[in-house]
Amino acid sequence: MSIGSYKSREIVIAGTGIAAAATALRLISLGFVPRLFSLGRAILPGVEAIPEAAFSLITDLGLDGAVARAGGKIVEGFENAWVPSAPALLQGKWLHVERSAFASAAIDQAVSRGAARSIVETLPSVPSRCLAAIDATGRSAAWSRPIRRRGNQVADLFEISSPLERGRIERSPDGWMYRIGSTLGVVSTCGRANTPKGARYLGRRPAFPQWCENPIQGRRIAVGDAAFSCDPLAGQGIRFALASAFAAASVIQYWKENSNRGAANRFYRDFVGQARVRHLEFLAKLELDLPADVLEPLPKRVSFSGRIGSAELSVNSRIVTDRVIILTDKSAVRWVGGVDLLEFAEVAGKSASSVALITYLASTGVDNAQARAVLSWCIRKGVLKAIT
Repeated sequence: MSIGSYKSREIVIAGTGIAAAATALRLISLGFVPRLFSLGRAILPGVEAIPEAAFSLITDLGLDGAVARAGGKIVEGFENAWVPSAPALLQGKWLHVERSAFASAAIDQAVSRGAARSIVETLPSVPSRCLAAIDATGRSAAWSRPIRRRGNQVADLFEISSPLERGRIERSPDGWMYRIGSTLGVVSTCGRANTPKGARYLGRRPAFPQWCENPIQGRRIAVGDAAFSCDPLAGQGIRFALASAFAAASVIQYWKENSNRGAANRFYRDFVGQARVRHLEFLAKLELDLPADVLEPLPKRVSFSGRIGSAELSVNSRIVTDRVIILTDKSAVRWVGGVDLLEFAEVAGKSASSVALITYLASTGVDNAQARAVLSWCIRKGVLKAIT
């Protein structure tokens, strides 16, 4: 069946990477039967470090088996030597997994659960007669032009013979380097990096942030790198790919049940836009040579100082309008690091000690480091303010 002959209630996904597989799996869990189309091109190999915050997304998509088949390995800690004078060992767990093997195993799993798959010689324009057309074509964003980007750095990837146990980032004379398992990435705006002794050159990939101007338009939804592609320094690419699959599936579920698509479209634009803003703020902080992992000292007492409003949210794959916290940049947020900010605001009230708030978060299953990070974030964003 050609893409152009699709019917109004069917879903087409262009791409066969991790974002495509994740979107297909989420849609299948909601009762849809998507069809995957791709050009059959190989994915550049290389080991990725997926942060612990993405583990629940992998499990919810049923991808734990795909991770195992791809040889995934859980590693404790990540070495951050971005600021040479203040190297740090980041606490937590990271999943090290080879990107192309994970994508292949995930696609195979989606097909085994009912997704159809076709290889085409050329990818046509967005089909006009389908419920949804998902652009999961990566940075090419084949259906989601125009795109914008920040910078022009690239990463030369090498397979090294003596892999490190932990991931590591550090500065280099022309940019920076990262090592994850057997993969060495040399990031710069210069020509191809020299191949280290005993290493094998894998290829080159873009390493600049990139995003499409319209992540959702008409029937088309961009997911993963097609919607927003991170600088690899943040280590959030696969996490965003998985999260965008959940968000896009919620939009499609809403479209199926509602003739007015406005609320769902606003939700998805905000979802992608906020991810982009957070990422660019992170990079701006690094450009000031500030250690990314160092949290500000917490005040003894704080009070709730945020503004409560309403916005579209995804709850159990349903898009609903509910109460949120409106930040100073007018973006809306309800959950941070798994914490419901409205419940957190009630606990903080007019006056609460930082120790008491960290203890409260610990009682909900949030570890101490994450609790401090959430509290620090709330203070920086104006959700909480220090009081004397």
